[in-house]
Amino acid sequence: MAQYSGSESADVPAVQRHGRPATDAAGVAQLAGTSLRTWQRNRHSEFVQAVRPLEGSKQPLLYDLAQAAAFVRGEDVPELPEHSDEHPDDMLTDAEAGAAAGISASAVRMPSGVELLGRRWWTRAEAQARRGVVRHRGRIPGSVNRSPRERPADVRAREVAATLAAAERGEREPVTTAEVAERYELTARTAERTVARARELQDEAPQP
Repeated sequence: MAQYSGSESADVPAVQRHGRPATDAAGVAQLAGTSLRTWQRNRHSEFVQAVRPLEGSKQPLLYDLAQAAAFVRGEDVPELPEHSDEHPDDMLTDAEAGAAAGISASAVRMPSGVELLGRRWWTRAEAQARRGVVRHRGRIPGSVNRSPRERPADVRAREVAATLAAAERGEREPVTTAEVAERYELTARTAERTVARARELQDEAPQP
């Protein structure tokens, strides 16, 4: 985890992407010393004209922290390096970690990882170290058999997906696995699976 300590606010939570700290819209709002809702209403449109989301980021969209800080201070926004190499300490979402490990997002069950910006992240090094590791009968570590019929888990995942979408619109605070676990009386591991499946459903949904 990376953090930016600026004079504008307290430490802003951030994840490392291509060797550089990045944060989401809530982090930018914190950097500016305002609420996410107020930021989105008053400044976000102007902000995204000057600071583009980092390529490949979604749920949440991520912004380079140095660029965001410059915008908040009213300074010229610096250019990003033309070429950004992948770094072993880069933080990956479940979908990205799954791709790096050669498994599906819902099968990502690495023991570590950190919860930040409303979701769990793993380092690129962790994910790549899991590539090709299987159990007996060819199962991926932590994978589960899924029935094609409707199950309560599927209903939960759709409900959580709707909650995640509301958080991304700034209508509520970011969703955490702890919240999901408490809401549905799940173990932490099952809650993580539920959030991972909810994000898969968001990715599969048609884009407007």
